[in-house]
Amino acid sequence: MPSEYLDTIPLFAGLTDRERRALSKVFKQETYRRGETIFARETDSDALFILEAGRIRLSADGQTTLADLGPGSLLGEADFFGGVPYRVTARAATDVTVSVLDDAALQSLIRQNPHLGLNLSRALGAPIVQMTEHLAERLAGVSFLQPLSAQERALLAAQLTARQFDEGDAIYRSNDPATGLYLIEEGLVRLLGDTDDDYTELGAGEVFGEMALLSGKRHAETAQAAQPTILWILTPDAFARLTADHPGIRAALSRTVTARLSQADQAYAAECLQNIPLFSQLSDEARADAAARLMLRHVPAGQTLFKTGDPGDALFIVESGEIELRNDAGQTVARLASGDYVGELALMTGKNRSQTAVTIADTNLWAMYRPDFDALLVRYPQLSAALSQALRERLSAADNQFIEKHLQKLAMLGGLSRLQLDDISARLHARRFRTGDTIYEEGQPGQELYFIENGHVERFAATATGVVPLPVLGPGDFLGETALLSGRPHATTARAQTDLDCWVLEKADFDELVYKYPNLSATLNRIMSDRLVETMDILRNARPKPGIPARASTP
Repeated sequence: MPSEYLDTIPLFAGLTDRERRALSKVFKQETYRRGETIFARETDSDALFILEAGRIRLSADGQTTLADLGPGSLLGEADFFGGVPYRVTARAATDVTVSVLDDAALQSLIRQNPHLGLNLSRALGAPIVQMTEHLAERLAGVSFLQPLSAQERALLAAQLTARQFDEGDAIYRSNDPATGLYLIEEGLVRLLGDTDDDYTELGAGEVFGEMALLSGKRHAETAQAAQPTILWILTPDAFARLTADHPGIRAALSRTVTARLSQADQAYAAECLQNIPLFSQLSDEARADAAARLMLRHVPAGQTLFKTGDPGDALFIVESGEIELRNDAGQTVARLASGDYVGELALMTGKNRSQTAVTIADTNLWAMYRPDFDALLVRYPQLSAALSQALRERLSAADNQFIEKHLQKLAMLGGLSRLQLDDISARLHARRFRTGDTIYEEGQPGQELYFIENGHVERFAATATGVVPLPVLGPGDFLGETALLSGRPHATTARAQTDLDCWVLEKADFDELVYKYPNLSATLNRIMSDRLVETMDILRNARPKPGIPARASTP
């Protein structure tokens, strides 16, 4: 097909001469006899057609004529570029000759020259489906979009619309409502913050505007075209429709997209930090510095912010939305709204999370992560003093409110400080036993200390005439200390009477802790002595049985 012929068709008029010449070379000529079907309704739209000679009738039902087209007409282009099945049937009313552009040929051209796909998309006002592969590849190179699947990135690409900006044009201004996510096809964009040194330049393939789109907040910077620039835009409305059908996209982005706070938000955050004891005694300058280090995060409703056992690496302040804190049983223990905070204890100690936090509404958070907190400790000695004071007030008393169930008995009997209990807790790892499982047997060397979280343990002592049951141990109790302290094998057998959740301290950690904390060694020795006395009393008065009872049936 001569490239000049494409000049007469409005869809191709906006292409460059070079693009029209390249496109004309991949059109193929086909002929159809009168009455033959060129394409049928509900079949794959794998080509578009230009009628060169003859006449073609379009119908929706194969009977009623919707249009009678003559030479120069373009057929099937909307369905072809939209990636949807043909919505009508095209049949030759006379012998016809058509030029055909198929999907494979166009995609090959776009891979060689993406600008061709861009110009066709701009002519249509939406990205042609043959362009989405190129756009999805561009999006795959964006770090915060990499957690999305290839299919999800293709869905994003399909929602993009192209727009051109001249040099000096403002794409959006600081404090404007969210206008969308922007992918730079070509050109250069400057992001200008509130201060002179807050300045960034972005080039082809880079993305900006994502935090405002995700969080619904106003833009924190001004975006300006530094030269003629073409952008692909995902509007807030298109993003809302897409994530309503595919909520996993919003959830995945919420885990990777973060941003520093705007100047206005930093001022408000500094006020909120006054309500947190750890920061309340700092100078205004120090609080302002702390606010400048906070990171904005968005977490959609129904997402888990953290769960029990996760590393305690951040303090979270709720800017907007609502969070529910739940215990191990799934019960709600607190609800956090705007201005509330959670995680300061974890930030101070580095201890694992003791609760699960779930958003019950779309929530924007300010997060203080440990590296930034550590930097503040170095810079502001008064923060270090505040931390020491907070630790003394919150931890050293070993208040049961903050002590895990499996350590409460040890805390009450031993007078251990909270820091010592934290050191013990940090070395524990979870283990589960089923009903009837043997935890250890008489004669085995002692390798572990066991703290019972849930369930019960039955114990048996052997005598020359049989086996004697010992008192059952339950939540908060611990066992195995005698063999570890004495260096001798276990003198009893322990077995799970029910399904059992416990925490285990390895011998190497045990030895280090009793050396490090003499009061721990003294406490365990006292408990060991009390248990030996109790066991001897039982053995003197008990009637031994021939052997250890059979396993109890599972409840």
